[in-house]
Amino acid sequence: MANEGLVLNTFRQWNRFDKDYKWTIQGHVGSNCAANPDNQRSILGMQVFLNRSTVMAKNSTQRVVTLSAKEAELYTATSCAQDMLFVW
Repeated sequence: MANEGLVLNTFRQWNRFDKDYKWTIQGHVGSNCAANPDNQRSILGMQVFLNRSTVMAKNSTQRVVTLSAKEAELYTATSCAQDMLFVW
């Protein structure tokens, strides 16, 4: 088999001629408030799914210092939404 690049194994068969086919995009996020002991920054993790297939996964330290767990989750959710728009 030749190298085909990214192959999506979706739960539905895609017919490229069907104009009514519905693509679904989902994001799952998680963060750990002030988990890095060196600089007190939160660690974020996210996954973006296109038709239930992972197309992007990210785990990194946040660029800003958040003051609460809710603020860290909001920052992570916003970052995930931006990545979902990029994928879409």
